[in-house]
Amino acid sequence: MTSKRPLHFAGDVIRTAAWLYYGAGKTQNEVAEALGVSRQTAAGYLAEAKNAGYVSITLSQDILERNALSEALRTRYGLGAAHIVPSSQSLTDERRHVGRAGADVLCELATSGMTIGVSSGRTLSELAAQLRPLHLEDATVVQVSGSSIDPSAHSPEICASTVAAALGAGCLNLLAPTYLTTESLCAALYAEPPLARHFGVVAKADLLVFGIGDLSPDTVFEQPGYFDATQREAYLAAGAVGIAFGRFFGPDGSETEGPLRKRTIAIDFATAAQIPIRLAVCNGTHKARAVKAALSAGLVTHLVLDTALAKLLVEEK
Repeated sequence: MTSKRPLHFAGDVIRTAAWLYYGAGKTQNEVAEALGVSRQTAAGYLAEAKNAGYVSITLSQDILERNALSEALRTRYGLGAAHIVPSSQSLTDERRHVGRAGADVLCELATSGMTIGVSSGRTLSELAAQLRPLHLEDATVVQVSGSSIDPSAHSPEICASTVAAALGAGCLNLLAPTYLTTESLCAALYAEPPLARHFGVVAKADLLVFGIGDLSPDTVFEQPGYFDATQREAYLAAGAVGIAFGRFFGPDGSETEGPLRKRTIAIDFATAAQIPIRLAVCNGTHKARAVKAALSAGLVTHLVLDTALAKLLVEEK
């Protein structure tokens, strides 16, 4: 029987191994088979090829740029981590990509026994939809802002339920509207024992995941009878630049005085800032002022965003 003759390139097995692996895209097992050696020996040849300078591995400029942006964001805003995905010409695609990255980050951060606060928004709903099943033990997802009549997947109650289902966690939905008609009604509801217990759980959350919006009509969703163009103009006139958890905030990240401040059922910024891990997901350069305000106020510990938005946040004075 004739034995299989090993493939050699100009008599140099190391160069041949390097060409097969890096040039022809073969696996280490395929390289070993072609050379008639063990996988361990093939791996040794590849290591020798790198040491001899036959192979030069470089990172693309895009990877290096995003890594530098991430470090710049972490340093400037005191973040635990900043995860950046490529921007896209389509905001819909970009939102989906940021949501996917946010889902991966949430899976890394979430552990058994945690209480996880969940807000709402289109990017957050993308995150929820793309979460891989984790089945955390003794974990609880708690809705941090009131429900809405919006039937879409980005309503607070749907976002919380979807995240809970993916994580295998219990879910505490907040069965009260985000905005109420009067301040007295809002105060009365807050005093009700079920809501008091609910926000007691919210205050003890270990992790908060939320979206950040600006005040453009495309970002802030109309709530018929509660929030419309008139209220939007009032908040813009009062200096509001963004919205999180249904609450409006100004350039310094503090809540803006406006027609809905004392009529809102949602976590407040002081309580949110006490939650140890605060993961924000957002995309789009139109949100730069809003995201910068939230970052400058220390509302965020972990951030997922797109490259173009990251550049603006680093470049802005």
